[in-house]
Amino acid sequence: ALPLIESGGNFDLLLTDIVMPEMDGIELAQKAAVIAPQMRVMFITGFSAVSLRAGQALPQAKVLSKPFHLRDLVLEVDPQDANSVIVGGSRMYRSRDGGQSFSVVAYDLHVDWHAFEYAPSDPTVIVAGNDGGVHASYDRGNSWVSRNTNIAVTQFYPGIAVHPTIPDFIAGGLQDNSSLWGFGSGFWTMSAPSGD
Repeated sequence: ALPLIESGGNFDLLLTDIVMPEMDGIELAQKAAVIAPQMRVMFITGFSAVSLRAGQALPQAKVLSKPFHLRDLVLEVDPQDANSVIVGGSRMYRSRDGGQSFSVVAYDLHVDWHAFEYAPSDPTVIVAGNDGGVHASYDRGNSWVSRNTNIAVTQFYPGIAVHPTIPDFIAGGLQDNSSLWGFGSGFWTMSAPSGD
């Protein structure tokens, strides 16, 4: 990447992993910033400590946590305002200046956003899906409400456990929603609320 930047190419974004052989992504970004200070930087990492180091070294850079899939990077543009952009991944971000800057929205809702859709009949309405179900905004994303009435969105990690001497006692860990246990009646009890 560095030789391409040094050649004078016009690049808007440097997207780099942090942990790499020879030169790590932080060093690459610092050298690139000297050559092309207007270029934005986004780091990719699966290590939270490395993510913290990247944020300290280049506070204006964004960090994308692994693992992720391209389908996890969701983008929608307001059909009546091309400068209003919503991007989803682990959190939801919105830009009001065509992608020049982003801020977190819907911070109090569930993580891992997978889909957004503006209602064709009313572009003030946005319907979105995340690991916690379906949410809707009726004011272009300024506020959100859950639309999860009677929707089951629980996803168990592999390895649901059955008690060795009480066969009706079952326990399992959930994707982003703590753990559940039950006695085979169709009803579950949540253990201490937590994330993964």
